[in-house]
Amino acid sequence: MEKTKSRSYRHTVIAETLEDKLNGKSPRCPAGWKQYKNHCYYFSSDKMSWFEAERKCRNMGAYLKSRVEFDKSMDHAISWLEQKEDILASCTAQEMEPDKVMGSLQKHNALAREALDKIAAVKDQAKLEKAHYEKMGEPMPATMQDKLNQIQNSNENSWIKKTITSKLVKQQYWLGAADHLKEGDWRWMNDLSKVQYSGWHPNEPNNYGGNEDCALISIAHSSLSWNDGTCKSSLGYICENQKGSMCLPCCKV
Repeated sequence: MEKTKSRSYRHTVIAETLEDKLNGKSPRCPAGWKQYKNHCYYFSSDKMSWFEAERKCRNMGAYLKSRVEFDKSMDHAISWLEQKEDILASCTAQEMEPDKVMGSLQKHNALAREALDKIAAVKDQAKLEKAHYEKMGEPMPATMQDKLNQIQNSNENSWIKKTITSKLVKQQYWLGAADHLKEGDWRWMNDLSKVQYSGWHPNEPNNYGGNEDCALISIAHSSLSWNDGTCKSSLGYICENQKGSMCLPCCKV
């Protein structure tokens, strides 16, 4: 059931983003997501562990596998676009190697052929621009995936806090930072970049009990600040991605 929902969600986002591109519209955040500047944020209504939350964020627009296939799974999005007499395209990911072109555009009909010329001035079977992928055990580039929230500055942190306060749905939300690799060395796990800005509560992180390796933002503190927690705890979570990059993680048109 969860896998079916994820597929349906991706179909909708893919279709909406293709339509926006073809109509010359600015990218938009999917339904249920909130926009802050050029990023989209999803505040969960359910609870899960940090690892499950990371996986859930990726499933809403990204792929953990080293091989991605968009065969029949694109049918719904394609049909949706056809009904609107819009332009359609199909992405087929090939075996992915570092620094190798990984996809190709395939024409479906005269309309699609004309559309592809308008979008990217490419011909049938035109090679797409180079793209990177996540090797087993290595982080996927942020531009290719949804991720647990990565807060970069005080303004973004303030917006997150304001949004959480207005929702008052969950007391705590997982963030994308952790010190799994080395105790005390906090990094954003989607790209392993070091946490530069932080909003830790006084005397945090403290690794209480010796097993607090995942970052969270807590409304329990009056200042709504960061804390470290046990990664297996079930909390809310915040997913983030750049606006317009959530669909088609294998292809850019």
